[in-house]
Formats: sequence, structure tokens, C-alpha cells
Amino acid sequence: MSSFVPPPYRDATMVPKIELIASSYFRQARRPLVQKSDDVIAALWAAPCAILAHYRVPNTDFHFANRCALDVYESDYIGFSAQFQEALPHKDQRDRQSGLFSSAIPTGGMSKYSGNLVSCRGNRFRVQHALTWPLIDEGGEYLGTAAMFDLWFALD
Repeated sequence: MSSFVPPPYRDATMVPKIELIASSYFRQARRPLVQKSDDVIAALWAAPCAILAHYRVPNTDFHFANRCALDVYESDYIGFSAQFQEALPHKDQRDRQSGLFSSAIPTGGMSKYSGNLVSCRGNRFRVQHALTWPLIDEGGEYLGTAAMFDLWFALD
């Protein structure tokens, strides 16, 4: 199961950040995000819903999108992160892309988000009832934001 996960997601520095998506969700929602597995990275990658994360760690910028999310965003794992980075300096584009992440409460707790987003190819789509949550490590430090959704439709 693990062989199809993109190699950058298996990097030793990235694994704990990706695992934090599931563990942080579990601590806040009190239920698992994905089915229990010995390989959390593969379980997140193969989940039938879109799972994304944006980390705000000093001197590090990292984005995660699982296979479903990359399909929705019409991208691959390299293009998704690059496109998101290009959007950050441009306020209008940043607001459209990060609206999903901006609904999370940094101090903890889950939020719901519904809104219009833009794929990496410029196609608009609407997300309904996405869950967002802060990525908080076991020590209580805020490291970023994650989101999960399984209901979306094209607007273009």
C-alpha cells in the first residue's frame, strides 16, 4: 500500500508533519480521520475524501494534499505546492485559495467551511461542509491548518 505515496511525503522531515494531520484531528474530533493503519501516510494519501494541510512553521513552508485533493485541485503533489506558493503574494488569489484554511480556529476546535475555490488549472469549484482544524502538536504548539471535505462540485 505504501509504494504509491509520492516520495516527498515519505521524507523523514515530512513524515511527522503529515502524521500530525491525523493525530491533531483525533485529539480535537475524538474520532479518527482515516481508518487505523500501521502506515498513516498511506491511509491519508488513499482516503476517499480530500485532505489538505498548510504548515506555518518558521523557516519551513510545506503543503500536503492527498490523492483525492490533488484530483479536485487538478494538480500533482509538486504543482499543488508551487501553485499555492505563487498565490500567496497576491491577495485576491490568496483569499480564494486559503479561504478554506482561514476558517480554522488557531487555538483549537473544528470549524465548517463552505465556499468557492479555484483549481490549479483555474477552474472554479464549490466545497460544501468542509471541516477545518488547527494542526496542534502534543505540546500545544500551533503549526498550521488542515482541512477535509468530501462534497464538492464544479462551477465552470
